[in-house]
Amino acid sequence: MKICDNVNLSVFKTDKFNSISMSVSFVLPALEYTTTGNNLLAGMFFEGCEKYKTPKKIYTRLEEIGAEAHSSVVKKGDYSILVLYCKFRAEYTKDAFEFIKNIVFKPMFYDEAVKNQIKATRDRIEAEKNDKRTYAREKLISYAFKNRPFGVDGNGCERFLNMDIKEYYYYLMENSKVEIMVVGNIEEEQTEELCRKYLKFEPRKFEYPEDEKQEMPYQSYSEKADVDQSKLCIGINAEFDNWEKAVIANCILGGGAGSVLFSDVREKQGLCYYIVSSLYRYKEYIVVESAINYEEKDNVINSVKEALEKFSPNSDEIARAKRYIVSSLKTTGDSQTRIMDFNIGQILAEDNRSLEEILKSINEIDNLENTFKRLEINTVFSLESEQYA
Repeated sequence: MKICDNVNLSVFKTDKFNSISMSVSFVLPALEYTTTGNNLLAGMFFEGCEKYKTPKKIYTRLEEIGAEAHSSVVKKGDYSILVLYCKFRAEYTKDAFEFIKNIVFKPMFYDEAVKNQIKATRDRIEAEKNDKRTYAREKLISYAFKNRPFGVDGNGCERFLNMDIKEYYYYLMENSKVEIMVVGNIEEEQTEELCRKYLKFEPRKFEYPEDEKQEMPYQSYSEKADVDQSKLCIGINAEFDNWEKAVIANCILGGGAGSVLFSDVREKQGLCYYIVSSLYRYKEYIVVESAINYEEKDNVINSVKEALEKFSPNSDEIARAKRYIVSSLKTTGDSQTRIMDFNIGQILAEDNRSLEEILKSINEIDNLENTFKRLEINTVFSLESEQYA
């Protein structure tokens, strides 16, 4: 439902839950400026506002209305999304909307609070560097999508940490696309009325990220680090027209124990400690992650390449993968947060199908012929032990 230009409301009425959950998502193209700004600002909403001037007063108010609230920043495809969540009982619906109004439209920017958020954001950036597996994956993506929104680190970057957060707040409020979602036993008409009364966002222009596909030559990068096992990430162009087929294919390729890569590269050849693959829906890209001994690097790359060339799933593999994926997707409906996350993903993918329609589509697939227009390794990144320097 359109509230105004680039401000939308989606209501998912269900009596499955004892409470009502609401999310307000601010969607912006992923740039170093916006990802850093979103991470800085996410915590600021709970540092104080004009009506509740301290974190203590904010959380006291939440206790009074029997509600929970928090924020997060997620990166989906070319977008950085700042999300505010609030969970509340039906009798406090009006109070919850009023609470969100106060923290969103009247935040305070105390010097000490700003310092707290700069430190928290810097700590998250450092934590990613210390998580070697995550770091290696993000470095691969940054190289494979250099100077493109998808290649920007979702945690932000050091050089923008000292930005003017108040100035960024106004930038966010004027330029982001806003998606409001409500899940629970509540009528759409009532929800729309509350949104228009309390969440008075102004119409805004929203510019979609410009991201033309770039044909990149094969590229390989490496860094030295204090690790016992080298982390190897392999990026694969995986052009496809049917997302459901691609999901099934990736599950068979490297979705876990019993996958093609696990069975061959780890179990049969013993070339790695673990190996998995992940499909990035929005960019038609697969990343293979593994932990290896340094001397096996070329062998693992060649084995993955060979697995891609020979990839031809049989009916039993397809059936097993479908059961696993369907079972996993069905749990979406067990969580209000997952329902909202699934639907924001559908909006960004410009896919208006429901979960039930996607499940039906998956169940109808019986072969994976011509799933991928191509499967080509284009980028490799390895984080290698310093002893090999």
